[in-house]
Amino acid sequence: MNSFRLKLALRAGIVATVLLVGMGTVAWRLTLRFNLDSIDRELRNIGASNLTRVMGVPHWKRLEDSLRFVTGTDLPPGFAIYVENNEREIYRSLQWPKEIEVDSLPKLTVYEDSATFRRPPLVTKPVHPSARKSPPLPRKEPFFVTRQADGSAWRIGVMGSPFTTLVIGANIDEFNEDLGRLQLTYLIALPFVLLPVSYTHLRAHETEAD
Repeated sequence: MNSFRLKLALRAGIVATVLLVGMGTVAWRLTLRFNLDSIDRELRNIGASNLTRVMGVPHWKRLEDSLRFVTGTDLPPGFAIYVENNEREIYRSLQWPKEIEVDSLPKLTVYEDSATFRRPPLVTKPVHPSARKSPPLPRKEPFFVTRQADGSAWRIGVMGSPFTTLVIGANIDEFNEDLGRLQLTYLIALPFVLLPVSYTHLRAHETEAD
């Protein structure tokens, strides 16, 4: 009889373990997805405020300086940017990861909100897209991907307008370290959750037998 109770307790423990591990895995994936989405939104917001006009090199240098100020000068590079105007490179951060080839990233073709854009026809006195009177340029649907480069993990956002391609890389080493600590905490806590569950099942079966 005791052997039968032990088997029931073991089976209950195995079922509880599978359920907890399964729920933990789902929760882990949701946490990872939620945090990556948060980074993507941040990158997207940066791009949205800098793609309404065609900007020159001084603008992108100021943007990089402001991003460096936010992350702190004593920390590893938090952000790196690459910019093309009319398919010609005009700016690249000195800390841009050398192992990430911009040409390997996808070319954006679809505009946000199903917008369309036709390049203005040539006129005798063309108005430059950065002219103050021109309406804000439509933005293309961004693309996000995680790449390993130069010993670090980078979340890359590719964004653009009809005239500009903006690629922003965010170093996510610290983000991955935080998730690693969270995962370790879960693994350490799991046995302490399983032991009371197994003991409770065993006591329940003993009570029913009595």
